Amino acid sequence: MVHMETAQARIAHNIFESLPLGLMVISPHGDIVMSNDALSAILDIPPERLKAASWAELFIEDIDKNTDFNQVILDIIEKKIVGMRHIVSYENSHGGLRRLCITSSFLQESEALIGIVLLIEDVTDKYEMLEKENGYLREIQGLQSERVEGLNKLAMAMAHQIRNPLMSIGGSSNLLLRSLTLEERERELFDSILYGAQRLESLVQAARSFASILEPEQQDTPLADILTASCDKANAFAVNRGRNVVWNLPKTDVLVQVDADLFERAVSALLFNAIDFSKGNEAVISIGVSVTEGDVMLTVMDQGFGVSPEEIPYVFDPFYSSKPDGVGMGLTVARRIIMEHRGQLTLASVLDGGTTATIVLPCADSTVNLCSFS
Repeated sequence: MVHMETAQARIAHNIFESLPLGLMVISPHGDIVMSNDALSAILDIPPERLKAASWAELFIEDIDKNTDFNQVILDIIEKKIVGMRHIVSYENSHGGLRRLCITSSFLQESEALIGIVLLIEDVTDKYEMLEKENGYLREIQGLQSERVEGLNKLAMAMAHQIRNPLMSIGGSSNLLLRSLTLEERERELFDSILYGAQRLESLVQAARSFASILEPEQQDTPLADILTASCDKANAFAVNRGRNVVWNLPKTDVLVQVDADLFERAVSALLFNAIDFSKGNEAVISIGVSVTEGDVMLTVMDQGFGVSPEEIPYVFDPFYSSKPDGVGMGLTVARRIIMEHRGQLTLASVLDGGTTATIVLPCADSTVNLCSFS
């Protein structure tokens, strides 16, 4: 029996020593009752010192050193949190700075605590690699931001330069149309010039509007407030087109972290689009809100004419419109605003069977607790 227990102890010891992670078992009194060589290497503390000292003697000699590391262990001991995981900085005796991942567990016997188990992994290389990758991403994002800003400035400048002669063409044509006695064919030509100038003016204004979208100033905002304001605008939009809207609206207390004005503009664009493509004089629009872990999903569904499969790939392209008098920037603007909020906008449609626009946004930090229901 004694030989069997000795053999089992040796097997357990060999398993502990073969672990690539540092292992430390602390008694309820703070003594280190077990450690392995990996822990000694990670913490840069000789094995004999680990075996001969208490946790406090080893790690709280210098109160200003490794405060995050020490605090994590204190929290584990005091709060008795199972599965607690933290990544902290650790400075060894040679001044080297490491990144350590600490995971906690407990040893219990008859519901009594007999030991605290800490698994410690050196993740310095992984952390540095991640930091380097994040640096590359920040650099790429910076370059992309510069390019976008440059394109926006170019679009604004071109719009300004085009708008001035357009106003001259439109104004002069209108003046001549009113002041001259013209044959029917001549009047048609002037009407065509005037219509073309007005059409170009609409396109220029749409380009200016797209280029002038600012970086969002995000804050926690009730989604219900944004939906109310957007629906009010959509009702006015429908009245101007001689239509009525039948709404199916959700009740929601979800918060979204958005720039309220910009996000309202994006939602309104989706509602305007649904009204424009409704059948007859009545638009039936259903809005849905669902929350999953980490995301808020907003859907806008209509019962309109829908979009053909051939057109779907192009619906977010600038100036793409299936309407002869359409500018084709509503969905483009909406998508850009959503992307500026780190979200996604997608469109699903069945020809003659309606369209569903779906916005997916990250949950606001203050409503993470709401992200458990749907």
